[in-house]
Amino acid sequence: MIDVQLLKQPLDDLAATLGTGMFQGVDPVREFDQVGTTLQQVCDCGLAAVKEIEPAWSGLTAETALAEGRELARGADALANDSQALSVNWLAAIESVLRGVGELALIGASFVNVLQNSRELLSQPLGQLVLLKEALDHLSRALDVVLRISAELSVASGNISAVGSASAVGGATMGPPGGGLPGSGLMGSAEAQQSGFPSTHSASYAENGPYSASDSLAVGTASVLLPDGTVAQAPTPQAADAVRNALSQQGVPYVWGGTSPGAGFDCSGLTQWAYGQAGVDIPRLAHEQSIGTPVGISEAMAGDLVVWDGHVAMALGNGQMIEAGNPISVSPMRTDNMGQAFHGVYRPTS
Repeated sequence: MIDVQLLKQPLDDLAATLGTGMFQGVDPVREFDQVGTTLQQVCDCGLAAVKEIEPAWSGLTAETALAEGRELARGADALANDSQALSVNWLAAIESVLRGVGELALIGASFVNVLQNSRELLSQPLGQLVLLKEALDHLSRALDVVLRISAELSVASGNISAVGSASAVGGATMGPPGGGLPGSGLMGSAEAQQSGFPSTHSASYAENGPYSASDSLAVGTASVLLPDGTVAQAPTPQAADAVRNALSQQGVPYVWGGTSPGAGFDCSGLTQWAYGQAGVDIPRLAHEQSIGTPVGISEAMAGDLVVWDGHVAMALGNGQMIEAGNPISVSPMRTDNMGQAFHGVYRPTS
């Protein structure tokens, strides 16, 4: 007889690995914001002092002193921006972990529901095999979530480590801060240094929140961790998010006209939903999704759309794509599809 509690244990272990996203003691975001405010005040005071002194003092000594004052103000301003960047990236990391915790909780609850209705399955060998398949399917979905969140945290960790590398006060370069990311044992990797979160922030968190679409567009390409363990590049952070969204639906069945995550998608329903969750609206029908910038098949990046007359898939990079077959799955890149006319590869976010 199968021990049903052992079947759920791997899901619990994955959830424990991801952590909670919560931290105790001092709130780093509040501290970053307070430091940034103080440094901005120092900058403003320095520039005001220079402006006041400049017309009343002349000579070589005056020029040297005024130049030093301006340099100090510039350094304080740069450090204030660094503090803002630390706050933004820390919040982005917290958001990733909390989103992953919620997704894992839903997967765990789904499997608990299966277990609660498994008494009849356990009484026969074939039923036990069905239950094992359900366990593996749920574990695969949970692993996809952890891999995706791990990639997001690697990007945030790289951004945090890079903050301060160009900041200087009086010629002294400020080194990067230490420490990991909140609520997780998952640390950054060198392969994910390309930015997927904003590294600068022109407005206050109170006005615009921790992360906005304009921040993403200013950053450029983003890394995406694929199911086979390789890392691909997306042209924009929104495209990277769309890829992660699509990958989260692996194993979901094909449903004609389907647009429901976890229940069923058709090909264009999957791509429209994946981009919609990333904040990018694209048309509903497959042949209408040939939008944005056309690119060559050899130049396809993660998030690009591969479009035929009656089918659409999403490129993953590294010679792979994800599409709504039955079920949704990863497959090699191709240009043929059951004799349908190939429209090409299109980049919606450029």
